[in-house]
Amino acid sequence: MKKLDLYDNNLGNGGASHISTCLSKIEELDIGRCYISASGIKSISDAISKLPEPMKKLNLYDNNLGDRGASHISTCLSKIEELDIGKCKISASGIKSISDAISKLPEPMKKLDISWNNLCDDGASHISTCLSKIEELDISKCNISASGIKSISDAISKLPEPMKKLDLFGNNLGDDGASHISTCLSKIEELDIGLCDISASGIKCISDAISKLPQPMKKLNLWSNNLGDDGASHISTCLSKIEELNIGLCDISASGIKCISDAISKLPEPKPRVDVLDWQ
Repeated sequence: MKKLDLYDNNLGNGGASHISTCLSKIEELDIGRCYISASGIKSISDAISKLPEPMKKLNLYDNNLGDRGASHISTCLSKIEELDIGKCKISASGIKSISDAISKLPEPMKKLDISWNNLCDDGASHISTCLSKIEELDISKCNISASGIKSISDAISKLPEPMKKLDLFGNNLGDDGASHISTCLSKIEELDIGLCDISASGIKCISDAISKLPQPMKKLNLWSNNLGDDGASHISTCLSKIEELNIGLCDISASGIKCISDAISKLPEPKPRVDVLDWQ
């Protein structure tokens, strides 16, 4: 089968054990929110580790893995191309198990989603050790502050190839975190720093860095930050280096929009896509 979606069913650990018997015949499996704990994840992980070919995608979102379940799934990461373990009650300790395993992979994972886990800055430090083996990383809503973002940024700046996407949505970056992430923007194709408590000062750091990029960013999400008109003025200086921009819900008035509009009107075709709506 190309894909089996069992999301939001009451599988429990017994169901996880049953589904583990046929994983060699499933390319993509969604068992998110299926009331599976570490015990059920062990059954899944043991089966995956024996597969002749990697699974294309495994979604475990919103199951009760915990750090023990994270340890189990870390044993089979070479056989999973895309993994979603968001909202799985994993702490920095569990993320260390995941990070240590990823760092040893022969080929990078295409995507890792660990959003809505309580990583904090220690977890950010752990995941920063294996970023060369992750093409797309989602660490949104992970209670990471500017200190953790510095670990991430320092690691990204040393990557041989850019990350395809980095999602930091809903973390407490602030202007200090914005300053840190601005140091590595040449190594990120798509960046989400929406709802990150960034003001005009932080946006200036971001804008100054983007204006110096050799190639445009594919996408930048600044949704629900306190840019104001000053921030809009700053971001207008680098629109030639952004293909898609979201500045919805950023407290921008007509004055700030005029800065954006005037800057866009001077750009050659194709113009960037700019979203100023009040939702993501």
